[in-house]
Amino acid sequence: MTLDYCVVVGDGANDLDMFKSAGLSIAFNANSILKDVADIVITQKNLGLIIPLLP
Repeated sequence: MTLDYCVVVGDGANDLDMFKSAGLSIAFNANSILKDVADIVITQKNLGLIIPLLP
């Protein structure tokens, strides 16, 4: 299995490398730097919103 099948969730610039490596990146209440590179952006404080996005 490769990182293409990996889903990551982050909120800050320290997560940039992780976002670039993963198959699906989700910015959760993140700063603007991370929002710019994320595949999906969630702005509500509800982690349950991630569940329907999972492959």
